[in-house]
Amino acid sequence: MRILFVIAGLGRGGAETQVVRLTENMLGRHQVRIISLLKENAFEERLKRQQIDLVTLPINDRSRIFKNLAALFREVKNFRPDCSIGFMFHGIMVSRLFSVLMGVPSIGSIRTEKAQGTKDKLLKWTDFASRALVVNADRTRNKIIERKLTRPDKVRIINNAMDEAFLQEPLQPGQDSPVFHWVAIGRLIEAKGYDHLIQAMAGLPQAKLTLVGGGPLREALQQQVHNLKLEDRVLLAGETADVLSYLRQADGVVLSSRWEGMPNALLEAMAAGKPCVATNVGGVSSLQGQGDNLIMVQPDAAEPLQEGMQRMMQLSAAERTSMGVRARAFVKDHFGATAVVRLWEEVIENSSNHRRK
Repeated sequence: MRILFVIAGLGRGGAETQVVRLTENMLGRHQVRIISLLKENAFEERLKRQQIDLVTLPINDRSRIFKNLAALFREVKNFRPDCSIGFMFHGIMVSRLFSVLMGVPSIGSIRTEKAQGTKDKLLKWTDFASRALVVNADRTRNKIIERKLTRPDKVRIINNAMDEAFLQEPLQPGQDSPVFHWVAIGRLIEAKGYDHLIQAMAGLPQAKLTLVGGGPLREALQQQVHNLKLEDRVLLAGETADVLSYLRQADGVVLSSRWEGMPNALLEAMAAGKPCVATNVGGVSSLQGQGDNLIMVQPDAAEPLQEGMQRMMQLSAAERTSMGVRARAFVKDHFGATAVVRLWEEVIENSSNHRRK
């Protein structure tokens, strides 16, 4: 099959990571192409190495918007996709445009549970142009149905695909050390709740924290670190393509998000065998297993985070190691790339086999 992915841009976010992982795992069996609607590309070297076909046509460049829109439609006409898959709002809307104007079957994928106001209205009004809507967590599915963005029978739940490198990372036994090293990974944006996490660190003098990621809130978060006099214990490390190098240094990983879909950063940490504390958002509750794969706390407040992190720090090294082993086994069983891609292929086949005449 010829499969087209459409996404707003290729920054280092969860949806973008999933598009790249899916294309990597579909190569060889399908012709796959990515259309990015912005110039941002954090995966440039990786895409070149894998020889993934990427077309970048920035629709935010006002001086070239009509030329780029025309080029966009030429690309689709020449590629002749059996299916177009739009990730997140802008990708979904463009994919649905291909469906209406060119008869290309369209699938949408929403990766967050958060309501989006006007965007929700547009998604609802254009739902007729989409054959299916893929989400990555039960909770996201329920929120979408509650907001009436589509019919319940059109929603499909498919887990995130895990990068095998994290599952192959040698397990590191927990260590008892005087200073507990926390790592948090993600964009420095409101959704990640890092203001609460930094506040929680003020009450954990026996811990240090490394925040891995870039974003628009860096200056505000750095100021918060300064105001709380935490410069010696909280480091904003910036963006990296080598997440594993930071996970290797971590005694524990913390997710402090206000909202999520199915957080890639948490899955990667669990796959690498790290004990984790996470807020109860998006699909996090489905990762608990029997309740002992991670420590889950209430979101959008510093105090529950601090308490959950303190609980983790009070566990013995052996208990933290056991938690990491259980977490890795769970992720391997439920988020392996082969099984995830197979589910995507089923949805694509079901959509493309009923193309409009």
